[in-house]
Amino acid sequence: MKIRITCKDHLRQSVIILFSALAILVPPRATADHYVATNGNHVSPYDAWDKAASNIQDAVNAAGTGGTVWISNGIYRATSSSARLVSITNSLNLRGFSGNPADLLIDGNGPACTNRGIYVALTNPASVLIDALTISNFYASGSGGGILIKITNLVSGAEVSGTAVV
Repeated sequence: MKIRITCKDHLRQSVIILFSALAILVPPRATADHYVATNGNHVSPYDAWDKAASNIQDAVNAAGTGGTVWISNGIYRATSSSARLVSITNSLNLRGFSGNPADLLIDGNGPACTNRGIYVALTNPASVLIDALTISNFYASGSGGGILIKITNLVSGAEVSGTAVV
């Protein structure tokens, strides 16, 4: 039995090999990034700047384990007293987009509002990176005015100021 390979078959094999090689060499698009902007369009899952969440908590909820929430410059202010402005319950990165903490303020609006800024509580050993943002003017009773951390975590390049525990 003879197998005849025509030019057409050879071309098809070359195309298949080429696309297989590209699939191996080109990394998949990262889907772990989520975005927040003060003027965000708020289109879930907030996976591009034009779909950015208008509040930090919704992007954190969408991020999932290992995700990164990028927050654009601006002021994110508490408008009423609540237990916390942001709750983090899984490993993720919460980062100011510019890299400069002075460009991004998470403001508790205290003492007019009584609340906690960022509450981090993880049930499994994990890590949270909070980077390049300023957390200010939070007041909480008990513990953790600006940030309350309940497991091994890392806060880097963040400025926490004007917070109090009463």
